[in-house]
Amino acid sequence: MSMNCYALRLAETEVAAVKKNPAQASRMTQTAAFAGIGAAHEELELALPDLDRHGPGGQPPRGGRDGQLWDRLKRDMSRQLAGVKSAMSAAREVDRSRILDLHKSRHVLHYLFNGEVDGGLPPANALLGGRELGEDMGYGPPRLHEPAATAAFARFLAPLTVAELQRRIDIRRMSELGIYCCEDEDEGSAGELRDDVGHYFPLLQTFVAEAAKNGNGMLVWLS
Repeated sequence: MSMNCYALRLAETEVAAVKKNPAQASRMTQTAAFAGIGAAHEELELALPDLDRHGPGGQPPRGGRDGQLWDRLKRDMSRQLAGVKSAMSAAREVDRSRILDLHKSRHVLHYLFNGEVDGGLPPANALLGGRELGEDMGYGPPRLHEPAATAAFARFLAPLTVAELQRRIDIRRMSELGIYCCEDEDEGSAGELRDDVGHYFPLLQTFVAEAAKNGNGMLVWLS
C-alpha cells in the first residue's frame, strides 16, 4: 500500500478546536480525503452496503447465535458506515483549495530539505514533524502545525528553487538510506525523482505560503 501525504489548512479557530478535542483532527482529515474524491461521491454512496438487507450468504441470519453475532456486527458496521456517510456529506462543502496531496513525495522532500532520513530541525522538518493529534490514519495520527510554525515553514520554503532541490538528488545515496520511493538506483529513477520534485515542490511552496498569508495552521498526515 502507498504512503500518500496530505495537508489541510486550518483557520485559527479550527486549530483551537482540534487542540481542545483531538478527535476532530481525524474527522477533519477523513472529510478532506473524501473531498479529494470529488464527483465520485454519489457512486460511492450508492456502493455502501444496506446492512438490513444483506448479511452473510446474501440474507441476514435470524435468531440463534448466528443472528446475535450478525446483530452485533451490524451495529459496529452501522456506526462505521454512519461516520463514512457523514464525512462524505461534509466533504461536499469543503474548499478543495485547502487540501494538498503530495502523493508519495513527502520523504524525498524531507530528505532534500534536511539531508537526513527522519531527523532535522524545525521548520525544515515540518513534513515529518508537528504535534500528533487524533486517531491513526493508517500510518500514524495527523500532525498539527500551529500558525506560527506554518509561517516559519513558509519562510524556509520561500527561497528554495526546484533547480536547487533537483541538484541535491543523489539516487544512490538516497537508496542506501532507504528514502521512500528510492529503491532503484538507475538514472531513470533519478529522472522520475527530479520530475516529482518539479511537480510537488511548487505545490507545497504555494500551499504553505497561502496558509501563512492567511494566518492558518496545518494538519499533515499519511494515508
